[in-house]
Amino acid sequence: MIDKYRDKLEEKGVSPVIRVILLVAVTVALVALATVIVFDIGSDVSDTADASVQMEQTDSGVQATIVRNENVDEFILRHEDGTEQRSTKSIGSFTYDNGDGEYTLIGVVGGNEEVIRSTTVVGAESGETLSGTVEINPLIVGATVEAYDAGGTLVDSTTTDANGQYELTVADASSARIVLNTEGDITYNGEPLHASAEQSGFSAGDTVNFNFDENTATSGISVNGESVTVVSALEGESSSVIEVGNLAQLQAMQGDLSADYKLIRNIDASETETWNEKTSDEFNTYLSNGDTTELNLVASEGTINVVDSTGTDVAFTSNTNNDSITIDDTAIDTPQDLTISYDLETPINQGFDPVGTYDFEKANSEFTGSFDGQNHTISNLSINRLDDNDVGLFGAIGAVGEVKNVGVINVNITGESYVGGLVGSNSNGTVSNSYSTGNVTGESYYVGGLIGYNRDGTVSNSYSTGNVSGESYVGGLVGRNINSNISNSYSTGNVTGESDYVGGLVGRNSNGNISNSYSTGNVSGESDYVGGLVGRNNNGTVSNSYSTGNVTGEFVGGLIGYNREGTVSNSYSTGNVSGESYVGGLVGRNYNGNISNSYWNSDSTITEDSTDVSTDNTKSGVPLTTSQMQGSSASSSMSGFDFTDTWSTVTGDYPELQG
Repeated sequence: MIDKYRDKLEEKGVSPVIRVILLVAVTVALVALATVIVFDIGSDVSDTADASVQMEQTDSGVQATIVRNENVDEFILRHEDGTEQRSTKSIGSFTYDNGDGEYTLIGVVGGNEEVIRSTTVVGAESGETLSGTVEINPLIVGATVEAYDAGGTLVDSTTTDANGQYELTVADASSARIVLNTEGDITYNGEPLHASAEQSGFSAGDTVNFNFDENTATSGISVNGESVTVVSALEGESSSVIEVGNLAQLQAMQGDLSADYKLIRNIDASETETWNEKTSDEFNTYLSNGDTTELNLVASEGTINVVDSTGTDVAFTSNTNNDSITIDDTAIDTPQDLTISYDLETPINQGFDPVGTYDFEKANSEFTGSFDGQNHTISNLSINRLDDNDVGLFGAIGAVGEVKNVGVINVNITGESYVGGLVGSNSNGTVSNSYSTGNVTGESYYVGGLIGYNRDGTVSNSYSTGNVSGESYVGGLVGRNINSNISNSYSTGNVTGESDYVGGLVGRNSNGNISNSYSTGNVSGESDYVGGLVGRNNNGTVSNSYSTGNVTGEFVGGLIGYNREGTVSNSYSTGNVSGESYVGGLVGRNYNGNISNSYWNSDSTITEDSTDVSTDNTKSGVPLTTSQMQGSSASSSMSGFDFTDTWSTVTGDYPELQG
């Protein structure tokens, strides 16, 4: 928190002397409030079928939609009569229409079949019926009602009629789940109504009504500049957990950052690409005569205005591109707080407004509640906030905040600093069983595929597969990890940093623990501390982990770029590594660190200033050939590795973490 507070003060242009005074005060306060946190370490990374598939019954069969696929070679829809439809699609849909009966979805991994899910298709004449009415006084017409079986397959769907009524057919009412969703289908209190709910535990023929509790209606919620009403509960509902089933409800979480939420259906967030148009910009910075500052965006010709704290105009000149200005006013002879405003040459859509932010001037601005995705997904989320910090689905998570069991698919997220596919900044919070796919870009520092900045937090059983780019502190999973645990997690996307602290999994790990984790993407940095897994490891621990991507930079290593007083054990790297100085197959430079039972592939290309150092025994770690590291040879060559409970040998490949 101190680091982040210091960064914010610098951004505000506060003088160095005042910054020191404020930082001392905050430090004293934090020491007084310090607590001890005990982390709960989860299970190992799974090496079985790793994919997300949505199943939906058609009129005469089943459609499977593959939304994410990490390792499945082929998918099979097999009917109970033994006939089947196969698909080698990595992403996309395929259908098998073979009439009523049980359909089983199977994933083929390395030639082995693994059952993913089964569902039974029944006709209206042989199925069990569930029906009811949807209302909040008035009736809700046009609402979507869906029925899911015990495995999560969508088996029937309809919309409510002119009387607010619906009817669904399921194979087994006792195991069915009915989900109701309405997104502006009616007007309530003069505003579009957005609400959702789920119910389960029925018998065939039951009447299942969805009567929303008017007392839980909240009006005036801003969603993409429109004022809407959101309802959070049904009449008589005892649970305090708020059900989220549509995009407006997701955005409305910004209104109660300490509440508990659960996602009850998948949400397609494609429309956020056109949300929250921005036509002008304004920011404050400390400048004096002759100083130059860049604008956040390109200004429209003749619209730039600069005033001091009293509102007096300040003279300036702008460059030919209208993206920077220089103060040209002798009255501003010392640095002053100036306000710069302008219209944009080209308006931009900012997209979704992140839930929670870090604001040291405002209490309770971070998300401190809980969010359980219940293994649902949010797809095509767009956030484009080039001049904002704390950017992600969750901008900032605070103490005791928790996010779990959710996937954000095909995200397109851009921010200034503290930028992540799922979470921008996590301080004392927990993220588990979650993942992100898609691209994440930060204009400055603390940028991660899943989390930009993780301090005193816990990340477990999570991963990111998208490409990540930023200036410094850039990681495939986490940009910067401080005093935090990362376990049973991985990243597969390529990572690019324009400066230093760039890692395939974590950009910089300070006093943190990384275990049972890996990265496979290529990593490149323009400056120091670049690693296939971790860019720089300061007093941190890395164990039972590996990296396989190619790495380029300075202070560059296949696993870790710079290990300062850190501990590395039972880990390996296999990628090519190149740089001008401090290059190592495993670690670029090791300063007072402890490295044990860790290896790099000496058959890879490892070059330091064009010199081959692939077998240099003076480097940290132990060089082994490909044949020594692959297949059954690994069990005898890689001393210290636990091939009973932690690692498994793989024929023709490198060791894998056990599932």
